[in-house]
Amino acid sequence: MALTYGVHQIAATGGAVSIATAAITTQTTGSGLEVAINYDKSSQTFVSVSDSKLNTWTIIGSEILTTNGVTALRRYRCANATGGASHTFTLTCTGSSVCGIA
Repeated sequence: MALTYGVHQIAATGGAVSIATAAITTQTTGSGLEVAINYDKSSQTFVSVSDSKLNTWTIIGSEILTTNGVTALRRYRCANATGGASHTFTLTCTGSSVCGIA
């Protein structure tokens, strides 16, 4: 089966506990979805990745740290996802620093 990338959104902020992407329309059933997140591990703690369609997200591999150990990177996937109109994706962390979700 070929992997096809469709619609995408990016959100980044400084000082927020929770950030969300802009709304997009995704296939209503059967899609595989993936998000990538980053956060400042020196001043934040990861809490969750979620979406507006209440899908279950699973980490892909393990967290990757930059060489200075400050920025953490993670990827999450959802197989056989529920989608539709106005679909958003949210990263929640504690603390206040720059974080992002794509």
